[in-house]
Amino acid sequence: MRPVDAVLAVTFRCNARCAMCGIWQTPAGQELAPDVYRKLPGSLRDVNLTGGEPFLRDDLPRVHEAVHAAAPGVQIIVSSNGLLTEKIVAALREMSRLEPRIGLAISLDGPAEIHDALRGIPNSHDRALRTLEEVRQAGITNLRLAFTATRRNTEHLGYVYDLSRKL
Repeated sequence: MRPVDAVLAVTFRCNARCAMCGIWQTPAGQELAPDVYRKLPGSLRDVNLTGGEPFLRDDLPRVHEAVHAAAPGVQIIVSSNGLLTEKIVAALREMSRLEPRIGLAISLDGPAEIHDALRGIPNSHDRALRTLEEVRQAGITNLRLAFTATRRNTEHLGYVYDLSRKL
């Protein structure tokens, strides 16, 4: 049996200070060179590029290209905190030339006060929504909101769901 789904942490660097994740407190370590991803099995159909914050990698489009070379029929989603708007838009524009269905999942963990507290970054809620809108204006249509449930925010899942339907 060959794998069809993979979650790839392409970096341990992160620009958020999330209460539910300590990745930002660990040494970044070395990142795999893009060509290493060419060794992934061709059976992959769904891949999530995550981290840390994947868009901190300047070579993320090369990683994307390598994953695509390994598994030409793959659908790739990049998970992000949405704080690097300009980098995200530029990278997704480049990646969409190879994969028009490239996807982006932006983390949103509740209304602004809750989200900002959980992510440890002031105004991160509004920045995430701004990124989502700018990515949409850039022509990327495979967009989603991701919700990390914790004891501090589970009652706000409805807010994120309703917002996702509205957007």
